[in-house]
Amino acid sequence: VATVFIAVTDDQLPMTSLDCSWALGVDTEDAAAAADGGEFGPAPFTFEAATFTGSTETYGLTTEIDFSGYAPGTELTLQIRAGDGDATSAVPLSTSPEYIQLLYRIQIGS
Repeated sequence: VATVFIAVTDDQLPMTSLDCSWALGVDTEDAAAAADGGEFGPAPFTFEAATFTGSTETYGLTTEIDFSGYAPGTELTLQIRAGDGDATSAVPLSTSPEYIQLLYRIQIGS
């Protein structure tokens, strides 16, 4: 089981107004097609940082993901999804630059 922490922002809404979830896939396209694997909830700590508009926002979400069913050496893509009730954004996407996709790549250790 791994604990994953994220910080999500929107140019108009505070983080607390967004529903955040995750999905796993063998690559970015597979993760994008996968159903939600779980939700993110409040983290045991938060931090303050600027938003796109220059105001300050409190950040900090966390979830636990069980990787015990995967063999050592398995590589997965973790996709983060955030929705405001009208639309959902996700990262990474198959159109994301490769260096962005690699930031969301997980390799299961032995």
